[in-house]
Amino acid sequence: MQNNLKISLQGKLKPAFLIALLLLLCITTGLQYFRLLLPLDRIAYDLKIRNAERQPLDDIVIIAIDQFSLDKIGRWPWSRGVHAKFLDKISQVQHKAVVMDIAFSEPSDISDHDNLLADAIRKNSKVILPVAPEADIGVKNLTENIPIKILLDGAAGLGHVDRELDLDAVSRRSYLYAGLTDSIKWPSIALQAIYVAGTDVGIDGPNTFYDTGYNSNAPRRWSRSNEYLLPFAGKPGTFKRISYAEVLADDFDLESLTNKYILIGATAFGMGDVVSTPVSGESEPMPGIEVIANEIDSLLQNLMITTVGFIPGLIISSSVVVLSFFLWGFLAPRYSLFIAAGLIATIFFIDAWVLHKYRIWFPPANLIFGVALGYLGWIWGRLVVTVKYLNSELNRLGEVTMPIIDVSHKDANKAFEYLMNVNGFLGGAIKDVQGRTLFEWENSKAKSDGQSDNIKSVTVSAPVLRNEGEWKLSLQIDEKFIRIDDAEKIAQQLTTFYQADSPYRSRTPVEFINSRIELVKQAHNKLFLLNNFIGQVIDQLDNSVVVTDSFGNIVMANQGTNQLLEMDRSRVEELNVIELLKYFNFQAVPDWSKVFSQVMFCGEQFAVEAISKSGRFMLVEVTRYKVDDESNFGMVFNFIDVTRLKETEQSRRELLAFLSHDLRSPLASLIATSDLAKIRPEYRESENFVKSIKDNAKRALQLADDFLALVRAESINTESFEPVNFTDVVIKSVTSIESSARTKQINIVKELDEDQRIFVNGDLSILERVVINLISNAIKYSPVGQTVEVGINVDNQSLLFWVKDYGYGIREQDQEKIFKRFETINHSKNAEDSGTGLGLTFVKSSVERHDGKITVESIKGKGSCFRISMPLLSTKYKQPVQSISHKEPG
Repeated sequence: MQNNLKISLQGKLKPAFLIALLLLLCITTGLQYFRLLLPLDRIAYDLKIRNAERQPLDDIVIIAIDQFSLDKIGRWPWSRGVHAKFLDKISQVQHKAVVMDIAFSEPSDISDHDNLLADAIRKNSKVILPVAPEADIGVKNLTENIPIKILLDGAAGLGHVDRELDLDAVSRRSYLYAGLTDSIKWPSIALQAIYVAGTDVGIDGPNTFYDTGYNSNAPRRWSRSNEYLLPFAGKPGTFKRISYAEVLADDFDLESLTNKYILIGATAFGMGDVVSTPVSGESEPMPGIEVIANEIDSLLQNLMITTVGFIPGLIISSSVVVLSFFLWGFLAPRYSLFIAAGLIATIFFIDAWVLHKYRIWFPPANLIFGVALGYLGWIWGRLVVTVKYLNSELNRLGEVTMPIIDVSHKDANKAFEYLMNVNGFLGGAIKDVQGRTLFEWENSKAKSDGQSDNIKSVTVSAPVLRNEGEWKLSLQIDEKFIRIDDAEKIAQQLTTFYQADSPYRSRTPVEFINSRIELVKQAHNKLFLLNNFIGQVIDQLDNSVVVTDSFGNIVMANQGTNQLLEMDRSRVEELNVIELLKYFNFQAVPDWSKVFSQVMFCGEQFAVEAISKSGRFMLVEVTRYKVDDESNFGMVFNFIDVTRLKETEQSRRELLAFLSHDLRSPLASLIATSDLAKIRPEYRESENFVKSIKDNAKRALQLADDFLALVRAESINTESFEPVNFTDVVIKSVTSIESSARTKQINIVKELDEDQRIFVNGDLSILERVVINLISNAIKYSPVGQTVEVGINVDNQSLLFWVKDYGYGIREQDQEKIFKRFETINHSKNAEDSGTGLGLTFVKSSVERHDGKITVESIKGKGSCFRISMPLLSTKYKQPVQSISHKEPG
C-alpha cells in the first residue's frame, strides 16, 4: 500500500510540474511589471529605515521659524527687514552655506525692505534660495516659483524644493535635478548648498543658476532626474534646532554657527510644507526644512539609496523562485514549512543587509510572494492526492466503540495512587512474559484498620499486549465493596497505560501519510464518543464542571472551572481529582476514600459545601457518569456558586436584627413613654414627654425611610435610567439643606460652574438623596462654624464629585465599616446622633448601581473627603462638556 501511494503522488505531480512553474513565473513577472505589490515593498522599506536610525552630522543646524519665534517677532509673514537683520547677524561668523526655504516670489509692500534683504544676501554671499513648481489657476501646465530678481543678483545659487509623494502620501525619495525643460534643470536645494560650501560629493550634473533671459512665466512640463531614496536619520527633531528668535537675541552665541550648514525654514504648526516620512508617519509629519537637512546629511555621508531596476530585479526574482520551486520536491512535508519560513526570512534580512551595507534597495515583496506561492503550489499538489486517499479510507470507517479517553499519556502512578484511596482496592501487580513482577502496590490503609479478618479478598486480572508477548495485570479487591465485573473493567482500562507503542512510525514521507491516516481513524472514533459525552454531561450543566475518568484523572473541565481555579484549561486537565480538591476549603472535610467508592461503584450522589481560593461559597456535587456500554465511567464534579444565597441569608439575618432591635427599640420607647404618661399624668405636660415621643417617632421613621431607600436602590431597574443634569442635582441638594447648615453656622462652598450642564444616566431622586446624604453627614460631623466644600469636575469620560468637611474625621480602621449595613461609628462625643447606619450603605449601593465608585479619605480630627466617580452620559444625549477648572481637593 505504501509503494502504491508513493507512485500515485509522483505520477500526479510530475505532469503539472512544468505548467505550474511557467504559470508561477508569469505571475511573478506580471506582479513586478505592474508593481502590484508596491504597497508591501513600501512597508518593508519603512520598517528597515525606521530600524536603522543613525546619528546625523553635527554641522547641520536648522533655524526654526517656530511658535516661539512667532510669539516674539509677530504673526507671519514677517517684513523682509527682519530677514535682512538675521542675515547680517549670522554673516559675522564663517559658515558653509545658508539655505532659506522661504518663498520671495513677490515684491515686498515696503520696497526699501527688499533692498535691505538683497544687500544682506549679497554681503553673506552663501545664501541659496528655493525654486518650486507652481500651477496657475486655469492653466494645466506648471510654472516655476522663483524669487524676485533683486534678490537673485546676490544669491549664491537656486535649488529646487520639489518633493514627490508616493501614493500613500509618504515622502521617500529625492530628485537631485528638476525643472521645466530638458535643457535647464535646477539642482536640489540640498545639493546646491553642498556646491556653495565647496564640498565634492562625486555627483555629476549642471550647477544651474538663474538665467535672466529665461521667461519664467512660460508654462512647460516639469521633469525630474537622478532619483534616490532618502535614508532619514531619525524621527522629526533629530537634527539640532535653534529658534529664529533666539538667534536675533543679543545674548545668542554666534560661534555655535561657525562652519555650519544653516537651514532656515518653518516648523510651526500650520506653516510651511510638512510631509509624512517612513520615520514619522501621519501622526508626526516632518517639516520640509528637516527633509532638506536629511538630504544634505545623506549626500555628505554618501548614504543616498539607489533602487534595483526592472530587468535586474526580474532576473534575481525569477532565479530564486525557480530554485526554491525545485527545492520543495526534495523535502519532506514536515521540514518544508520551516525551510520556507527560513528562506523568506533570509531573503528579508539579506535585502536589509544589502540596503544598509551597499545602499541598494531591492523591493522584496514580489520575490517573497513568488517563493511562498511556489511552496503553496507544491503543498496543494500533495494535499490533493493525500486528501483523496484519506477520503476513501474514511468512507470505510464504521461505528466503532472505544474508551472515550485515551489514558496512555497519563501518569499510571497517579491512577494507582487514586485507587488506593478508594474503598475496596487492596493491591495489585504487573508481571512480564516470564512471570516476573515488574510493579506491585498494596493498600496499607485498608489492612491497618484492624478489619483484615472481615476482608473478602478476590483477585481479577487482564492481559497487557506487548510486542514481545503478553504481560499480566492483576488487582486484589474486597468483594464487599466492589463487584467483580466492575473490577475487571478497571483492570482492563489499566492495561492501556502499558500497551505497546503504535507501529506506525513515519520514517519517509509515505510512511508519514500512513501515520496520519491511522491518527484520523482514531480521532474519528474518539470524536464520536466525545459527542455523546458532551451531550449527556457538559451541555446540561451551567456551573463549573469537572469530569474525571475511572482513575481520578481530569479529562474535561469547562470554562467556568478555569476561572474558578484561576488557571488555563491545559493546566487544569493535568491535575488528578485529589490535587483538585486541595484548591478548596471544605466546611466539613469528608472521607474521600468512602465518597469515591460510593459514587463510582454504588452510584450514590454526594454534596458538600466549600470555599474557593477567591472566597466564593461553593456547593460541590459529585455524581457518576457512564458512556457507551458502561465500560467507560467516571465522576462529574459540579461546583455551584452559592455566594449569592449566602449573601441573601446574611441580608435576611440583618433584616431580622433590624426589625427585632433597631426598629423595635424606638417603638418600644414610644410605648414606654405613653405608659409613663398614664401613671404620671403631670408628665404629659412636660417638654421631655413631647420631645421623647417626637425623637423616637422620628428615629423609627428615619430607620424605615432609610431601609426602604436602600431596598429601592438595590432593586432599581437600570433600564429606567434617564439623562440627569448632575449640576442641577448638586445645586438643588445644597439649597434644600442650607437651612440645616445655617443652624450650625456652617458655610457650604460650591466649587462648580452652575451653568455647566453635565449629564449622567441615572435616577434623579436617588442621585439627589445620595448628594443630600453626603452633605448632611458632612454637616452633622463638623463642629459649629466650620466649612463644607462641594465640587464637580470632569476627567476624560467620568464625572468627579466630592464633599469635603473639616470635622471630626474617621479612624482608618473604621473607614471600611462605614459602608456596611447598620454600622455606626462614634466620631466624637461632641458629634450629633450617629444615625441609623444605613445612609452610607445606601450611597454606596446607589453609586454602584450607576456604574460608579465611592471612596473616602479621612484623618481623625482633621476631616473627611468623600469622592464619587461616575461615567458621563454618551454623546447622543449630553451637551458638550468642558473640563471644569476647579481643582479636586487634596
